[in-house]
Order: sequence, then structure tokens, then C-alpha cells
Amino acid sequence: VAGAMIPKLFAPASLEAPHPSVETTTELIAAANPAAIAAAQRGMAARPDETSLIPSIDLPIAAIVGEHDALTPPAEAEAIAAAAPDATATMIPGAGHMAPVENPAAVADALRALLNRL
Repeated sequence: VAGAMIPKLFAPASLEAPHPSVETTTELIAAANPAAIAAAQRGMAARPDETSLIPSIDLPIAAIVGEHDALTPPAEAEAIAAAAPDATATMIPGAGHMAPVENPAAVADALRALLNRL
């Protein structure tokens, strides 16, 4: 599972360098109980699509996504922001799905901007 997931979680530059979190994440996945991984994957596959509810959210939204996110591409964050009445889409440079560990300063800036809107 780790071998299949790691390239989807991290940006190419993080894999090439490699970013310290790549090894840690690989170890965590490898140490996880296979039944727990399977249950989590089934849960994600079975969850209902709630995107139709986005226009009714009456709160500020920050759709934060890594520039190289293979699991939640930037276009999805942009679509969420476009559908919501008060939303912004922020693309985190040089990051994949693991943007908070690949570029924590940029993620913190995006969250700070959201908090400033409250």
C-alpha cells in the first residue's frame, strides 16, 4: 500500500529530495494494520458525495490544495471555491496531498487568511 500511495501523497520534488516526511509516512503506512487500511479505504469509497451542499454553506471556506496533489487536484479546490458563497482556493506551491508537511508555512498562511475573514 505504501508503494502505491506515497507517489500520490507527495509532490515529485519531495520524492526526489526526499522530504523527511516521505520516509516517516512510508513507515507509518507499512506499520498500519492491513485490516484498518482496508476499512479506511472502504469507508472512503462508500462515503456519499456531498458536493451539492457546498452552495448552502454559510461560512467562509478555505479550499487548500497542493500544486501537485494527485488525490484532490487543484481543479477540485477551485470548483469548491466557485460553488461556495464565501470561499477561496489556495494552491500550495511545491506540495502534493501532504501540503501541511511539505510546505507548512504556506498552509499556515492560508489558514491565517481564513481566520482573518472570520
